[in-house]
Amino acid sequence: MVRQAERLGARLLSGGDTEQIGDVQFLRPTLLADVTPEMRVMQEETFGPVLPVMKVASDEEGIEQANNSRYGLTASIFTTSRSRAEQFIAAVDTGTVYVNRCNFVDARLGWIGQHYSGNGSVALAPEGLQAFSARKSVNIDPSDLK
Repeated sequence: MVRQAERLGARLLSGGDTEQIGDVQFLRPTLLADVTPEMRVMQEETFGPVLPVMKVASDEEGIEQANNSRYGLTASIFTTSRSRAEQFIAAVDTGTVYVNRCNFVDARLGWIGQHYSGNGSVALAPEGLQAFSARKSVNIDPSDLK
């Protein structure tokens, strides 16, 4: 994804290379600038230490681009404005929204995915335990059991 973004015009500001530790190869933390919506790094979940940065002209365009994905696990906004944060929360189509933080896991809150991120399931919190459990009703007539 990083190489494809570079070929399409993204600038690699940091990282982008790998490091071998034992038998495992790791991607170093990578920062990309001038990323555009058609790049895979903006359309797919990287599950790696890759931060693609794309300039937008307004909050509305930023929300539009955040929603321009088949995934919807998390979104973050960093702001000092409560109303701006509330508008973002209402408009972004993800299961989990962070304000002034990212990737902070709280077992009291559901870790919720939308669309192709978690397929709408809930992890953590009481609802998550129920989502990963299957109920079974058993009715036994004990009269013939030995």
